[in-house]
Amino acid sequence: MFIHHTVIRVRDMDRSIEYWRDGVGLELMMDGEFEGDWPTLFNAPSTSLRSVFLGDPNRDGGILELVDFGTPGTRQPECEMPAEGLMLVAFQCDIDPALQRLAALGRAGPLREVTVQTPRGAVRIVLLEDPNGVHFELTEFV
Repeated sequence: MFIHHTVIRVRDMDRSIEYWRDGVGLELMMDGEFEGDWPTLFNAPSTSLRSVFLGDPNRDGGILELVDFGTPGTRQPECEMPAEGLMLVAFQCDIDPALQRLAALGRAGPLREVTVQTPRGAVRIVLLEDPNGVHFELTEFV
């Protein structure tokens, strides 16, 4: 298991790309629109999101993902997701053994789970919360 990417929900995508790409020096790896059950997974305001991956294209990890649901600064009622800012940390792994280890420790199971189609194929995504209230996801290609 490894940290695959960290997600920031942005206020202004163009300014954020400029900052992280042109300022910090990360390379643009992907920029796309994705339909998914984001309202179920994140209690998001939309089933559509724009996702931009920045990082080192020669590595499969250490990616910064910028996310825009197209509705700046909005939150759904009782939404755990911030209106903008750090949203979650994503791990790529074999999900079921990780869930079994957490269950053996007496930890709560997933908050939500969905499967989303991406350019690389179907991805199973499980949203969890650590003991400090930090959200993280486990992702696995199906």
